[in-house]
Amino acid sequence: MIDINTIEISGEITNDTALAILFTDGITEAWIARSLIEIETDFYKFGEPIVVIVPEWLAKKEGFI
Repeated sequence: MIDINTIEISGEITNDTALAILFTDGITEAWIARSLIEIETDFYKFGEPIVVIVPEWLAKKEGFI
């Protein structure tokens, strides 16, 4: 992880590419670069609950907090 100030966000991945995921917490939806986050599991299905770990600055920028 690039930033030591991280937070966990619960939500769903609704789409993805090799470089990013489309993540929603049910209110906010944003494309997030895979290089900036950690996903709690290597295997996920679109629309199923998941937790991602993101830098706090990114969560604020994208409107998750």
